[in-house]
Formats: sequence, structure tokens, C-alpha cells
Amino acid sequence: MKENTVNQRQLILTCNLEVLKEHLWLGTSTNKAQILLDDCYQSNSELVFEKGKYNSHNQYFTIVINYGIFTLLAFLVAIYFILKKAKTNYFLVA
Repeated sequence: MKENTVNQRQLILTCNLEVLKEHLWLGTSTNKAQILLDDCYQSNSELVFEKGKYNSHNQYFTIVINYGIFTLLAFLVAIYFILKKAKTNYFLVA
């Protein structure tokens, strides 16, 4: 299979979901997440990847992979309340 950016993005998504399925509830911790992603990238591609070069490429995936689903939900709830408050507070919007 020829490597291109579409295939790389598919690989990244596949590895994100694979690592996420294994560590959904509590996450992997910040120092272990990159190692698990690198191992997945290495095992699912013919190309040799530089360690630490390819991350999850999505902040929400990074949060849930590192810290688990509960932290992601808490983050989304916080964003919701900030946006709800911003709707009525023009200083916050500015």
C-alpha cells in the first residue's frame, strides 16, 4: 500500500481508537500514551516511524487517551457551562 496523508490519517484514527478501547475508563497516563501510540503505528504500517513524532492529532483524543473518559466528560461539561455563561456575558465573549 502506498503511503500518503490519507493513509496516515486513517492509521492515526485506527490507532487512537485501538488505544482508547484498551484504556477507556482511566486512560494511559501522559508518559505511557505516546509509547502505546508509537507501538501501534509501528505495528500497523510498513514504514518506519520516528518515535514521538506522531501523536493523536486531536486534543479530545489526547485527553481521553491520557486521562480517561471521566476527565473528557468533565472537560466537555466545563466547556458547556463556559459557553452558556458567554451567551449572556458580553465581556466574556470579547
